[in-house]
Amino acid sequence: MRFPNYFLFPLLFLVPMSDTIAQSIRRINGSSINADSLDQRVKQLIEKARVTGLCLTVFNNNQPVFAKTYGYAIAATQQPMTPSTALYGLSLSKAVFAHLVMQLVDEKKIDLDKPLVNYLPRSLMTYTFPGKLSSYKDLETDERYKKITARMCLTHTTGFPNFRWFEPDKKLRIKFEPGTRVSYSGEGLYFLQVIIQEITGRDLESLAREYILLPVICQHPAMFGSRDMRKHMRWAMMTKTIAPFFPAGLYPMQQVL
Repeated sequence: MRFPNYFLFPLLFLVPMSDTIAQSIRRINGSSINADSLDQRVKQLIEKARVTGLCLTVFNNNQPVFAKTYGYAIAATQQPMTPSTALYGLSLSKAVFAHLVMQLVDEKKIDLDKPLVNYLPRSLMTYTFPGKLSSYKDLETDERYKKITARMCLTHTTGFPNFRWFEPDKKLRIKFEPGTRVSYSGEGLYFLQVIIQEITGRDLESLAREYILLPVICQHPAMFGSRDMRKHMRWAMMTKTIAPFFPAGLYPMQQVL
């Protein structure tokens, strides 16, 4: 089995941000705010929180009505944040990973409700991994791991903690009966990634390129035509950063309305 290839997938803006300003912007509570007021509010919050850089897009009815960049992409060199700046996805890329998984579901390569260990050719306890993941031997005496499905991983109902290294003893355990309640868990996405890579015989990077990145480029070629964007695309496709997960956004991103 290939080692899980954990990396933060750089999510690139796919919304043309220049000149995307509406006179009136609807907020979640139904009220409205004008673009100038929103812009000033964002600037106030950025200054107060000392945020280095921010890319912000607001959608109304699935259409961008406000889009603007603020501050720096690299503070040390005062390189400005731009619409083509590639930013790490962090946990928002969990939704991108879910999109990849659902394509595999459509292709009948994985069933959402089949216990994941049933896809493995040998016991989960025999697998070892580099880094903090290490193994699943902490679960050896708790057979509830055999009930965990892809649906549970995607809906954060596995019973796993967020990450084992946040636990006092840094061990992985199942805290409640899988499928009975929701508790946010990066470990669940880790587990699903392990199974996906076993099923396909491929690492997550190559799957992400095939199912996520390349289709976007093909569907929106004009968005990737500039020299600056092509530079960022090369960086996005070549960079692999060891990090908690691909499943997985922009940061820092605070609620500003």
